[in-house]
Amino acid sequence: MSWKERLEIPAENPQKMEALIETAQHRMSETEIRRRKLTGTLASASVACLEQVNKEPNKTDDTGYFKVHCNSKHFVFPDRITCHPANGAKLPFTFQADGQGFYPAKVVLVNSADIRVYELEVTCTPSTTQAEILFSAPTMQSVVQEIPIINETQHDWNLSAVIQGDAYLGPPTMLGKSSSTSLYPLMFKPLYQGEIEGELTLTNVANGTVHKFKLSGTGLKPLPQETVTLRCHARQKSSHTVYVHNPSERRKTFQAYTDLDCIVGLHEISIEGGISVPYEITAYLSNRVFTRESSASSRLKVL
Repeated sequence: MSWKERLEIPAENPQKMEALIETAQHRMSETEIRRRKLTGTLASASVACLEQVNKEPNKTDDTGYFKVHCNSKHFVFPDRITCHPANGAKLPFTFQADGQGFYPAKVVLVNSADIRVYELEVTCTPSTTQAEILFSAPTMQSVVQEIPIINETQHDWNLSAVIQGDAYLGPPTMLGKSSSTSLYPLMFKPLYQGEIEGELTLTNVANGTVHKFKLSGTGLKPLPQETVTLRCHARQKSSHTVYVHNPSERRKTFQAYTDLDCIVGLHEISIEGGISVPYEITAYLSNRVFTRESSASSRLKVL
């Protein structure tokens, strides 16, 4: 990746002018200082010109151009440029990056009467392609996937995370170590069956570089919360209490189903968000004789 740019070089060096004026003021007599204060010329350009005239003249006049020096191999500058006394100059350069990251450089312009230093900073960001990450987990169960973040630069990255999607959880920040691969732990915990879409955005706080990931998750059929064994005599009731939790933030109604005729209980219960309530089931066996061991399964479905 490379591109070309130009750096505007002004004709005058403001810092140099300030230094010349201050030096000239130190050499003035008290009478000259009072006179210039009255005329308003104590900090004028003529003072700087006086200081330049007092200096020993150059043997060779090279003030019409600058020699150019740069300390970075990623920036290519010409060896010298011509500087117009009124319009200044435009310094062309080419930037060549090895990959994404932060590229600083220091450019020094030198002639016999002036030195100018410019600091350049270029941040290269990756293309906007979006990776997709797939998840699947039973409802109310969780799975964690570690997403690799590759930092090829010489600087640590402070990353902030923004997650969209009800079933996805992860830390709000992470540190991407320089010249290494860091792992961002992303959890998928579906609260219902079906497809759940989301998005993870990791942003470099220092330079604004954005890493985006499309999240596609599937909530599978829930696993049994527990196994309940009831023992009772024929024509006698046996009760057991289970606790049903509502993981959402809103009130929900649960309906109860069973594939055993001998199990009875409330057809539905309503639970406030974030709490668990007891649900009582009762087993009642008639005089029927079972010739083999029976198995039972029950589930609660969110409406």
